[in-house]
Amino acid sequence: MKKLLFAILAAASGVAAFSLFAGNSNPVLTRVKPELVCMVNDKFMGSPQIPVRIGKETYYGCCQGCVAALTNDPKSRMAVDPVGKQKVDKAKAVIGKDAAGKVYYFKSLKELLAYGAGKALGGSTQAGSTSGKAK
Repeated sequence: MKKLLFAILAAASGVAAFSLFAGNSNPVLTRVKPELVCMVNDKFMGSPQIPVRIGKETYYGCCQGCVAALTNDPKSRMAVDPVGKQKVDKAKAVIGKDAAGKVYYFKSLKELLAYGAGKALGGSTQAGSTSGKAK
């Protein structure tokens, strides 16, 4: 019942497709759309950000300074998946946010779910689509 109520509230706010209820030390995460995240500050902003197209990928920044960082610094476009410890392109990542608005980038939905369950995964998985859209 608690999960259903939270999912309804999240859907009503337009924030997420689902939430994870972690029974471990990891924060509870809500999946979010990439365009609602500043990928330089790694923060959920709650409204559409400035798109930055680089090659076939789209990144998002909150201001012209972040747009410049994404454009000029390839490191700003990468993160480390907290489960698989692999580098992940932020435009291809599955993104989850905690209650404070900090975002976490995952190689796949499988890693996001494992993080919520407090489990480690072996091997690598694919991120899926490269469109920058939430998966």
